Amino acid sequence: MELSTNITYLRRQRGVTEERDIIDCARIIKNAGFRFIDFNPTRFLRDDNWKGFMTETSEKLNEMGLTVDQTHAPYNFKDVDSALYSEIMQRSFEASKILGAKNIVIHADKYIPDDTGLDYKKALTQIYDFYAPYVEYAKKVGLGVAIENLFEDGPCGMRTRFTAFVEEQIAMIEKFGDPSVTACWDFGHGKVAYGSKHLDALKQLGSLVTCTHVHDNIWRCDLHQNIFLGDTDWEEVIRYLKEINYQGKFTFEMVYGTIPDPLLQKYMNLFYETGEYLINM
Repeated sequence: MELSTNITYLRRQRGVTEERDIIDCARIIKNAGFRFIDFNPTRFLRDDNWKGFMTETSEKLNEMGLTVDQTHAPYNFKDVDSALYSEIMQRSFEASKILGAKNIVIHADKYIPDDTGLDYKKALTQIYDFYAPYVEYAKKVGLGVAIENLFEDGPCGMRTRFTAFVEEQIAMIEKFGDPSVTACWDFGHGKVAYGSKHLDALKQLGSLVTCTHVHDNIWRCDLHQNIFLGDTDWEEVIRYLKEINYQGKFTFEMVYGTIPDPLLQKYMNLFYETGEYLINM
């Protein structure tokens, strides 16, 4: 098991509107000790030269000795029409191929429930139909698709979000019925959805898990803290991942833009050192 971290989370800067250059982010990550990164290309995909930018970025990262292991497809695009959303989604899959990723992570909740809440069969069918063309493209270019576990964030007591429970995540994977479609387990989301029983949910996926999002929380809030700063039993987690011989990356997802620049390198160093301590237990 090796460590990875999300590079695009570093683009936001505390107290500064302008985003940090992606290669500057890469240098911080590289200096901390990471060799693998998780890249969310969404913010770059509206530009006319998005493909050239991705190609150039991929080359620069490779020169630095950094490998893009996984990416993330767009989600929550509420400010664009459906045609543009579909185009940006397709671009994200193409960008993932350019970057050389093994997997692209998706939120399989592209479904709008009515006033009565989530209809399981309709949601499963609609989400499958939406993602099927992208999954087909991914299979052709050798890119894996990993469905992420989410958590319910609708009105109290109402189901609105598909894959908020592991059974729905499994059902979506089985609907595609292809070994290239697997699971990404987000430990923070699992903790929000299941509390102290999150590991029991993860165990239902078993070998279907090919990648992770790693962050800690407390009181079932999605906080994106470093491990050991919440109430997750990480020793129990790492024992289980080793027990099933998990071969994917242990990929940090940190909180956006909260750390002042003079502290950021030390902050990233701590993430790496903490991760190394855990995976080598």
